[in-house]
Amino acid sequence: MVKILNQLTASDVRQLFSYNPINGCLYRKAGRPRDCNKPAGCKRERGYIKISVHNKSYLAHRLVWLWRYGDFEAECIDHINGNTSDNRLHNLRCVSLSENQHNQYK
Repeated sequence: MVKILNQLTASDVRQLFSYNPINGCLYRKAGRPRDCNKPAGCKRERGYIKISVHNKSYLAHRLVWLWRYGDFEAECIDHINGNTSDNRLHNLRCVSLSENQHNQYK
């Protein structure tokens, strides 16, 4: 997934989406009128939000991280409170794979 995300730049994400730091949602800036001004993506069964960009699916928290910080140097981006659909920046952090697995909720 990270390899695919490296093809998408922070500039691309900023052009395509606006970000609301209060609710952690990305909103499409352009596209079908019915999609504008609504949170982008859909919730998957494990709670993660997936967003399609140029016919590829991305996890919303990774797009939020790219939108804000411009890179993906971290192995994993963890949801601090365990809520996988809470993509507010203060709820996201860079962690190693082992730290992320230790933090998983059953």
